Amino acid sequence: MEKICRAFLWKGTAACQGGNCLVSWDRCCLPKKCGGLGILHLKTQNEALLIKWLWKLVAEKNSAWSRLIQTLYGTLDIEALSNIDKTSFALREILLAKPVFSSSIVVRQGEDVTRWKWTNDGTFTSKSAYFIMRDPGMRSPYYKVLWKTKALLKVKILYWIAMLDRLLTRENMHNKGWTVDRDCVLCRNAVETELHMFVQCPFTKYVWQDFIRPGAILRMSAHLSEVWLLNRKLLKMSFKDNWDTTWMAGAWNIWKMRCTVIFEGAQPNAEEVIRKSIQDYKAWIANC
Repeated sequence: MEKICRAFLWKGTAACQGGNCLVSWDRCCLPKKCGGLGILHLKTQNEALLIKWLWKLVAEKNSAWSRLIQTLYGTLDIEALSNIDKTSFALREILLAKPVFSSSIVVRQGEDVTRWKWTNDGTFTSKSAYFIMRDPGMRSPYYKVLWKTKALLKVKILYWIAMLDRLLTRENMHNKGWTVDRDCVLCRNAVETELHMFVQCPFTKYVWQDFIRPGAILRMSAHLSEVWLLNRKLLKMSFKDNWDTTWMAGAWNIWKMRCTVIFEGAQPNAEEVIRKSIQDYKAWIANC
């Protein structure tokens, strides 16, 4: 099932080769605030649902499930159940989730009360179980900004891929072993990387200076996401939402112009990029 989901994401088909997948599936399934796309990881979701049945054994001892286990095996103790040689296939699968479950509960001393660590009221939820298994602890510095822009989802995903340095730029294609000219097709003066194409290229600089702030000079950094955030910090809070959507519109149309040059043999046209960026920006704002 995950193969089908992965193929649909990258190609819109039921199957695709590994080379079509620009970002690892594990990364795609990280929560957005951890730098992923927030796509449901089915294996982890299944484990979270299995933990629910362990929770019932210790916290809902009068439930039909708990009474059934008590009748069949004479105990609701999870450790004791793990040591029984002959149990049902379903119970064995559920008990595989014991390590995560055991580390996520607190039993109050002197009370027959079990609390779930990951919710405020101590009650188990599958959502909280899923998240603690998928949370690597790191936080993306740009996730709130990226996903709250008014750009189309496909534009946000494109820029997310770019910030991970996974776009099929000519440099990345060369690094994958493809025989390809590495030069930027917009200026022919440097290797085409994400950072060059979106902010360092003379063609791109002209677009930004005309489209964002005429005459302005972008603050530069060594990483694409840092350039965006660095320039964003210079703005008043009331301007930041518009800046984010403006940036997305410009980046999207720079990428489209690059692809038009490669696949249709067109000449780079900065005025067209600016015109279409303004057009997209207005359309996105109007639809929100």
